[in-house]
Amino acid sequence: MLLQRAFRGRFRRHLAVAATVTVVAAGLSGSANAGATRKLDHVAGTAGATAATSLPCAATQQLRDIRVHDPFIMPDPVSGIYYLYQGNTVRRSIDLKHWCAPVTVFTNPQGSWANAAHGTWAPEAWHYNGRYYWFATLHNRDRVLATASTNGQHCGDCGQIWQNQHWRGTVIAAADSPMGPFELLNLDSPVAPSNHMTLDGTLYVDPEGQPWMVYAHEWVQKIDGTIEAIRLERDAAGNLTGRGQGDPIYLFKGSDAPWYYQEGRVDDVQLPPYVTDAPSFYRTYNNELLMFWTSYRKHNNEYVVTLARSKSGDLKGPWTQEDVVITENKGHSMLFRTFADKQFPQGRIMMSLHNNMNGGSVIRTELYEMREAVKNLVVKKQRTDLDGDPVSHWVWPRQ
Repeated sequence: MLLQRAFRGRFRRHLAVAATVTVVAAGLSGSANAGATRKLDHVAGTAGATAATSLPCAATQQLRDIRVHDPFIMPDPVSGIYYLYQGNTVRRSIDLKHWCAPVTVFTNPQGSWANAAHGTWAPEAWHYNGRYYWFATLHNRDRVLATASTNGQHCGDCGQIWQNQHWRGTVIAAADSPMGPFELLNLDSPVAPSNHMTLDGTLYVDPEGQPWMVYAHEWVQKIDGTIEAIRLERDAAGNLTGRGQGDPIYLFKGSDAPWYYQEGRVDDVQLPPYVTDAPSFYRTYNNELLMFWTSYRKHNNEYVVTLARSKSGDLKGPWTQEDVVITENKGHSMLFRTFADKQFPQGRIMMSLHNNMNGGSVIRTELYEMREAVKNLVVKKQRTDLDGDPVSHWVWPRQ
């Protein structure tokens, strides 16, 4: 029952959110594969881009009133509009506080491996090589990978299947506009191997210009969930095909987080699951690669954002785990850059995440303004003026 309570919210991701983003070199406009004279910071948006002065729709809803899971906000430099994707829909804003009604941007086509009735999780979209690519986790519970034993999750270390397993994975769809409609590129399978239960795939472009999808390999299947990556296939024109290329590479596992061991086991007969969710990236000024990711602590009862660091600056690591960043049942953080203003002509880096993961209140978006340092990206303050939520608390390693 403990695990059922702890993960009840985890399975209610039918209102997943994302956004369309442009990968740019810090301080420069451009697409993910633009030639850059400065480092790639891997943050959504274009430094110095300006916001539109009006919207083509009525922004009648405030962010605090919108139920949102797994938010990812896109500042599109072409239209000057922020995009917030929710399930198969998108909302628009020019001030991050007031939003238009949702518009459908994706419909799961006939012949797809996924079952449209089984939901869409954590979509996000990226501007790459002149097109917009929509990444989202789809499902088919009718395509069974494994059935749980009668002992189930109480079996501990006995090697039994402890959770039912089915097809789940991130797909890629493409469009010429952030408003879609997005067309599924590969109807046959997810990007990662179809016998792996995966989720929360995100686009990462390495310094050599190679696109990757970085994703979570489910604790449901692994018990000790992992973060993995797979190269993305491109056609002769450099466009993504919706397929992975080669075998996935392993980056790290959930139990690598040092604070797991400070809290001990759930009990003496049950192996605790180690959740890995929502990887997102930032490259520091000294060329180290940071990955924010989400898991559970306090015996799997509190959803938190934590941090990993590749001092080599390479996606392959090695990765060193650091402390928890955001606490209080909040997670699935993603980073974006605001449009320029007089005080910040290059824009500000913001973190979006959702609160109230384990129930009790409506799940909403919270926004945090970040501060760039030579070796870190740290929380400066919560933007309660935009998200309308009470001030949160967070933990951060001392500088």
